[in-house]
Amino acid sequence: MPLSPEDRWTAMKRLIALGLVLAAVLGGAVAALPFLVSSESVRVRIIEQAQTLTGRRMSFRAAPKVFFNPYLGIAIDSVIFEGPNRRPEDPPLVEMEELRGRVAILPALIGRVEVTQYQFVRPRFNLKVFADGHVSWQFPNGKVWQLLEQAREKRQATEPNAKVDLSGITRLNIGQFEIIDGTIGYENEQTGTKELITNVNAKLNWPDSASAATMSGSTIWRDEALEFSVRTNQPLLLMAGGTSGSTAAIKSGAFQFQFGGGANLLANLHLSGEASLSAPSIPRLVNLFGGDMQTASTPGQFSASGNINGTPKLLQLTEAEMSIDGNKGRGVIQLARTGSGRPQLNATLAFKTFDFSPYLATLRQEAEINRPELAGLDLIDRFDSDIRLSAGEAKLGALSVGAFAGAVTLRNGELAFDLGNGNLFGGAAMGSLSIKKSENGLDFAGQANLSAIKLISMFDTLRPSARVRVNATSDVKLSARSSGKSAREVIDGLRGWVSLKAGEGTLSGVDAAQLLAAGNQEDETGVLELSGTTPFKSLNGDFIFNQGAVWVRGFDLVSAKLQAKLFGRADLSSGGLALRVRIAKANAGEIGAPEAFLFVGGVASSPLVTRDQRTNGQTGGQ
Repeated sequence: MPLSPEDRWTAMKRLIALGLVLAAVLGGAVAALPFLVSSESVRVRIIEQAQTLTGRRMSFRAAPKVFFNPYLGIAIDSVIFEGPNRRPEDPPLVEMEELRGRVAILPALIGRVEVTQYQFVRPRFNLKVFADGHVSWQFPNGKVWQLLEQAREKRQATEPNAKVDLSGITRLNIGQFEIIDGTIGYENEQTGTKELITNVNAKLNWPDSASAATMSGSTIWRDEALEFSVRTNQPLLLMAGGTSGSTAAIKSGAFQFQFGGGANLLANLHLSGEASLSAPSIPRLVNLFGGDMQTASTPGQFSASGNINGTPKLLQLTEAEMSIDGNKGRGVIQLARTGSGRPQLNATLAFKTFDFSPYLATLRQEAEINRPELAGLDLIDRFDSDIRLSAGEAKLGALSVGAFAGAVTLRNGELAFDLGNGNLFGGAAMGSLSIKKSENGLDFAGQANLSAIKLISMFDTLRPSARVRVNATSDVKLSARSSGKSAREVIDGLRGWVSLKAGEGTLSGVDAAQLLAAGNQEDETGVLELSGTTPFKSLNGDFIFNQGAVWVRGFDLVSAKLQAKLFGRADLSSGGLALRVRIAKANAGEIGAPEAFLFVGGVASSPLVTRDQRTNGQTGGQ
């Protein structure tokens, strides 16, 4: 029969009383936990857990302290985690000021100590690669090692390209770890490399051996603040030499890197997937990894993304979309480390347009500043490269080269650039230049071969306001050399020669026939006017330049009615001219054939032509 209201109220009061009693008992038990969990049981449990997981011993000076605010936990001062102890002088693997751990409440109620979360307060990790290749952070004993051996056996028994099944392996609880203000020291006895990473603050969450593991945090390396995050779906398989789906991200002021795909640790770290790298300043990135470049120099901005495949010794990015100083292209990028330890950069890249103008501007700036040493010169000795470039159009200031194909190589301390093909001024262009370190700072050498170029196009591009212009198809050869410790010294010290051979065309701004007639007048002493045009059958010139001056060794014009020869000197910096001209009838070898001797002064933008009084009817040269 149903309970009366009085009976229901009585039953409810009994339930409330029972609940209060249980809450009081539970609260009392929880409050007494710090007294129920002894420091000795904690000490034994911590040492036992470390030994069980890794096979390495842990030691500490003072007894552990148990606390209950803000959680039930333990604190241990001056903790040392032993390394492989290969030599007496080797430091411990980890030494920390304090180890904190969170103790699980329910097991503690029955007197069992289970620590699942750890805090390493101001630890120092001493990571070392020994001369024989062994590393200090391997644990060849303990349950972790046993699980790895089982995972290796499973992997080796699995058919290639088949999924490795680790479900039969016993799960091992790992836990959560947090590093507070840590330091990592790294030493490689094989290479002599030493590194120090400071301000490490990170969290590792790996609940058990069958779960995914994540790690995130921040640190300072080589004065750069870094933020990082890593996740691997099957860390046990990864450590056993299998492939695990993984993601990674690193962010800093110098660069940003992201990866997603498969990671493998069979022989070394191997990545296969999609990746992206961006850097606002290549010099800053180069300096972070051991280079020495002026941070304001070019090249500057860089970014690349594509399919990554490789190891720390050989990394390749295929189907890459990249950008360098705003020039966007596609191709393959490969970064390798040679047997000598020198990095080597190889790439094959194609661009729709590539603008070299910023690099020319940097060279001009270096010359204006007159810095004692060339920026980035030390990099010539630090790495090798072989970069193949192609572009539908390459720009350098006012110059535009179509169907551009070139290569940049750096080997044995010599930087070389080869222009294999280019359409310039309506003709074809080929050339090369090299830079090599020497006692003088660097030695520069360059040469160019221009075939069937349209000289009027060259004037329209380089000297559109020139009063004297040539319209003809020509072949031009150039050779230049220099040396110096600064960009200014290299530019001021340029020396070499230019050879020009042109076919039929016209010389505009000059009427050679009028100049011949005016130059034969005995009373002509004023400035001769330059105007009109001169058709010619051939035009050949040989020039020598040295330290800012050009000597015209021979500049010959031949037409159906006359021939002219020009020689002398021009100053490149001021544009000043000091040239002599001989103009004669085509049959100048005949006795009494008219000829004129003229002097060209002024500047290139406004030449002044007068009768050469010093020649007195005799030919000469300089």
